[in-house]
Amino acid sequence: MELDLSYMAYVRKFVSDFIARGLPLNILINNAGIMAPPFTLSKDNIELQFATSHIGHFLLTNLLLDTMKRTAKESGREGRIVNVTLNGHKFTYSEGIRFDKINDPSG
Repeated sequence: MELDLSYMAYVRKFVSDFIARGLPLNILINNAGIMAPPFTLSKDNIELQFATSHIGHFLLTNLLLDTMKRTAKESGREGRIVNVTLNGHKFTYSEGIRFDKINDPSG
C-alpha cells in the first residue's frame, strides 16, 4: 500500500483502507521521512519536513494503535513500533526546536 506522510488526509485514508482489509498488524516501522528539502508547506500548511518526518508518523501510529493492540490480544504476541531517524538531530539549533517558527522559512 502506498502512503504519503506529508498530507494528513492521505494518512487517514491509508489507515482506513488498511483497516478495511482486516489484516493483522504486529510491527510498524516508522522510517525517516525527508531531510532538508527547500522550504515548502505541506497541503496542511505545516513545514514539509516536520509534517512528513514527525506529524505524519505520529498520526499513522496513533490511528493504527488499536489495530496493533487487537492483533496482540488475538495472536498472543506483543507488537512492536520502531521509529527510525536520520542523524539530523546533530544539526539542531542550540535552543532546540523552534516551535514558534515551525512554518517560518528561517525556523
